[in-house]
Amino acid sequence: GERSEGPGGTTLRGGEAPGRALFAEAVTDGLPGEPGENAVSDTALRVLLGGGDGVLELQLREGADVFRARLAPAARGGAALHHNLAGVVAAAPGFPGLRAGDEVLAWNVDDGVRVFVNGALLLSWDQPAHDPPPPGAAPRNDPALLVAEGELVVRGVGAAHGATRES
Repeated sequence: GERSEGPGGTTLRGGEAPGRALFAEAVTDGLPGEPGENAVSDTALRVLLGGGDGVLELQLREGADVFRARLAPAARGGAALHHNLAGVVAAAPGFPGLRAGDEVLAWNVDDGVRVFVNGALLLSWDQPAHDPPPPGAAPRNDPALLVAEGELVVRGVGAAHGATRES
């Protein structure tokens, strides 16, 4: 894939290899040596779009669990949430696709994965009960974004952590 910077934001084009690695960072909840230096397992990724016709994929990882939200227009399969072990765990096949000005928020809090577009819930899945990670294991937590097909202009990307579950 290709990436170019412009006044309206960063344009990502999917190609034979998707336009990956626009944004990835390990998230911790404090400074080394201070209380809260541990990596956190609750992460949110927020993306503000400037336009384009591409397919957006957002990835959230928590330890061995990898969640991937694919947001495509209905003609290209619609929206779907994938889990690395369970396959597609939520789908919105009639999703019309993303437009300029849309804000996408994806989060994984307390084993619940949610994807919102402009504040409206699009994809939702609650993970079945599973064993917690062993004590002292630092959860890997590196949200990432890519454009799998077509192109999208990304005006802003941010990672939030320690998000609270909305009731």
